[in-house]
Parts: sequence; C-alpha cells; structure tokens
Amino acid sequence: GSAEVLATISGGTERYDYLFSAAGLHTDNISVADKANGNTEKDPFDTGTLLAKGGFRPTEDLEIAAVGRYTRSNFSGDGYWGGIGAVDDDSSTITNQGYARVQASLDTLEKTWQHVLGVAITSNDQEYRYGRSKDSSFNGSTAKADYRTNYFLDTSALIPASHVFTFGADYQHNAVTSWSAWSAVDESYDEESLVGQYQVTLFDSLALTGAVRQDFNQKFDNATTFRLTGAYIFAQTETKVRGSYGTGVKNPSLFELYGYTGTYHGNPDLKPEEARGWDVGFDQPLWGDRIEANVTWFDQRISDLITGSGPTSINLQGTSTINGLEFGLTVRPLDTLTVRGSYTWMNGEDANGDDLIRRPENSGSVSVNYAFLDQKANVNLTVVYVGAQTDNFYDAYYNTTPVKLDPYTLVNLAGSYQVSEKAQLYARVENLLDQDYQEAYSYGSPGITAYGGVKVTF
Repeated sequence: GSAEVLATISGGTERYDYLFSAAGLHTDNISVADKANGNTEKDPFDTGTLLAKGGFRPTEDLEIAAVGRYTRSNFSGDGYWGGIGAVDDDSSTITNQGYARVQASLDTLEKTWQHVLGVAITSNDQEYRYGRSKDSSFNGSTAKADYRTNYFLDTSALIPASHVFTFGADYQHNAVTSWSAWSAVDESYDEESLVGQYQVTLFDSLALTGAVRQDFNQKFDNATTFRLTGAYIFAQTETKVRGSYGTGVKNPSLFELYGYTGTYHGNPDLKPEEARGWDVGFDQPLWGDRIEANVTWFDQRISDLITGSGPTSINLQGTSTINGLEFGLTVRPLDTLTVRGSYTWMNGEDANGDDLIRRPENSGSVSVNYAFLDQKANVNLTVVYVGAQTDNFYDAYYNTTPVKLDPYTLVNLAGSYQVSEKAQLYARVENLLDQDYQEAYSYGSPGITAYGGVKVTF
C-alpha cells in the first residue's frame, strides 16, 4: 500500500507573494530486484519535502525572489552480484537534499534592458547502509553565483525586426567528501563560464539565434561551444520549418567521479563528453489549429560517452552516434476531447557499431483526454510502447555480455472530478494490464497499481 499527503499555503499582493508547501509519501513498493528471479522482499520508500518561496517587489522594475527546498528520503534497495544480477539484500539509502536560491531582477531603460543577479546553494548528502550499519557515505555540494542581462531592440522604423542581445557569467564551486571502509575522498574544484547570445526575428516569420559559451574549469580542459538555430513560418499555410546545429560538453557529475555505494564506486579518471549535433523538422497546424503535426530528424555524435559499466562508470572509446526520427500528432475534434500520439525511431551505436544500452529503437505513446460535466470531470487514457533494447549482463568478473530486454506496453488510466471550487477527487491506475517488464536487466518494475485521493484547498 501507499499513502501520500500534500499541504500548500500561498497568497500575495502586487507587492509580494509567498508559498509554503509540505509533502510526504510512503509506499511499501516492490522488490527492486525482479521478483521473476525469485526476489520477493519488498523495498519500501519514504520521502518528505518542505518548500518555501516568495517574492518582493519594492518598485515596478525591481523584484527580489527567494526559494528554499529540503527533501529527506529513506529507500530500501537491493544488491548486485556479478554472474547473477540484482538480488534481494538488506541495503538502504538515506538521502538529504537541500536547495536555496536568492535572486534580484531589475528592468531599466523602460524595460528594454533586463538584469538578473542570483546566488544558489545545492547539497546532496547520502548515507548507504547494510542492515543497521553504515556502509559508505557521499556528501556533495555546489555554490553558484550568476548574472544574466538581456537588451531588447526594435528596429521597425528601419526594418521590421526585433533583436535580443544576451550576456551571462557564472561561477560555481563544487565540493565532495566520500567515505567507505576502503577509501576516503575530499575534493573540490571551481568552474566559470561566459555566455553570449543574439536573437533576431524578421518580418514576424524568420527567427535566428546564435550563441557561444566559454567554460573555464580547474579540473577539466577549458571548452568553447556554440549553437545556431533558425525557424521560418510560411504565412499562407502556417507551416513552420526549423533546424539547429550545435556543440556541447558535459562534465562527469560529482557522484560519477567520487560516489561510493555497496554496488557502485566512482571513477575519478572520467573525462567530459564532447558532442555535436543537428536537427531539422517542421510543425504544421491544420483545421483551424485543431490538428498539429510535428516531424523532427536528429543526429548526435558524442565522443567519450559516459556510461555505466559493472560497478562503476567509464568513457566509451571513440565517437558514439545517436540519430533518428520523431513524429508527433495532436488532434482536437471537440473542445473537450484531445488525442495525442508520438513515435520515435532511434539508432544508437558506439564506435564499434554495437548498440548503446537502454536506448530502444522504437517507442511511442497515444493519449486520449476527455473533459465532461461542464469541465468538472476529466478522464485520461494513455498507452505507452517501448520496443526491444540492449542491456549488459555482467559475469562474476564483471565482463560484459549484451542481453536483450523484451518490448512492453503499458496502459494507464486516470480521472478526476471537481466536487467544488476547493475540493477535487482523483484516481489513477498505472500498468492497467499488469505487464511484467524490465527497464534494466534483472531489475523489477511495478505491476498494476492504483492511487486515489482528494485535493482540498483553503
């Protein structure tokens, strides 16, 4: 069984606003290790979150905003044995996560020049236990200061165009301490970045964007990346054609570098991923916007792709490719009825031509949403399909062998009824057909699950 509670208080005026929220969740859950392999022990999960945010506007052009969030959770997990896979055991993780940010936004020159200055702190503390004994711990934190400015320019007197010039600067300090019976880590490093961007819209039909970013990093090589985008709308048919090209760098996370659990240890020798990619597509509204079709063709090339490998993470050697097609269709035959469908064909291969793990070649979904009883009641039916995909099996020495995960289809049903202005009844059933499936080899997923409750506002 499961139980969830949420309470929120909010209010405000033209000068200020505030929101306080508290949420809690308990679920008996299922076995993390697949029950089809004889793992019957349930792994319960408990979590609670406190949230506070507010804004103060001393003048029309100045706003000071703050947000704070704290989450504590206790998750019972399972172990992993090479040659077998995920297995029941008595491991658990206690997590404490915090986030706080304060920022000031100022509009100048009759709101044509905007400034945003902010500072933020993030913490992620995890304690890994086996039974009642502490097995290892991970404590990561980041402190960030950032500035963004936008300047808006309208040149309609010369040419029908609007321009946006953007500049940004960030500073971030990363720190981590990690402890286990076999090792201890105490590391920190700094990152700085500069960003410049230009956007122009011509004749209300052509939009172009160019951006460049320079990253400076104490731990990794400095990097320069960029992105170009363009879109054009044909007025007669309202057809929108679009495309983009860009490069990017993704640094390893603190946990990927230095984390340590009973089933995972970080790899401090990881290198950043380097990527380049493009996409082209179109959006086509029809029948007075009651129908909209979308098609996107994409291609990515990623060098040193970071992926899990046995009890750690590694960089895949060479360049991995991910390309494919995405199709989307939305139909609104009635004001109260919306049907959405999507399909993705994707091909992901490493430098040797082997399939990238956990990336299905075929996936898609169809959802039907219907509102009735003067919009007081709502019902939604969703069907999700995930095709066959490759994962890795590790033997006793953590050598890998590719295995296939079977395709699966999930049916979810949800509904709600607005009893009054301040009360709503809701219910949903996930995995209505009670399908057995795996998203990762040897790990289980929930069967048919039902939720129900009431939302009350004061």
